[in-house]
Amino acid sequence: MTMNNASGAERVRAALATALPLRPISLDYVYQRVPDLDKKTVQAAFYAHVLGFAVASRDKSKGSEDQRYFGVTFRDDAHVALPGVPRHRLNDDVDDARGRIAETCARLGHRYGKACVDYWVRSAQRRSVDVARSAMTRVRARDVRCVLCDAFGPSDAPAVLQVAHLTTRKSAFYAAVDVVEQASPGTLFTDAGVAALQVALRTDPFHSDERCMALLCRPHDRELQARVKTLVT
Repeated sequence: MTMNNASGAERVRAALATALPLRPISLDYVYQRVPDLDKKTVQAAFYAHVLGFAVASRDKSKGSEDQRYFGVTFRDDAHVALPGVPRHRLNDDVDDARGRIAETCARLGHRYGKACVDYWVRSAQRRSVDVARSAMTRVRARDVRCVLCDAFGPSDAPAVLQVAHLTTRKSAFYAAVDVVEQASPGTLFTDAGVAALQVALRTDPFHSDERCMALLCRPHDRELQARVKTLVT
């Protein structure tokens, strides 16, 4: 479907997707990019795709697992961009003790043994940062400073900067493990399984794509994580 034939909602999503991660977005941002669309159409799509927007928050429905968010309400009426994060990835981040990560660990423990999973799989999860290292280097060069300090003013604490994934590497890792195990059960600890896991991590944008990362100071990183957790749960 060409953009000329796309629905109003699809065009709003495409406009939101042009923003770099965690940069401020607003209705005016979208109006400027789709000036021919009716403003009510823009507003409805914006409300639906920005997590925690005041109008949308009056709807008690949590939305489907596959609902994608292109923004999040960071403070009051201030919104920042997300790269189309599926709701289930946010759920995995805030409830990994009872959610999909726990289910994956339980299945792996049944197949390989709990001690094996606790040691080798968790060690591999910590090392999975190596797969994303080159993208993280590009993010440091792109952002230079904490993007939320730039938007909302510096945090009170000293600015120790880190490249933050917009969903955790942990949730991305266990999603990749699920892909490998479902495709070839019992092969995770073979050469073929390791190769498949590395491919799954490299091709998961929420693990290895710089469009799903941003440079943040630690206070703003913690504030953002807490904000998302509040809105999702």
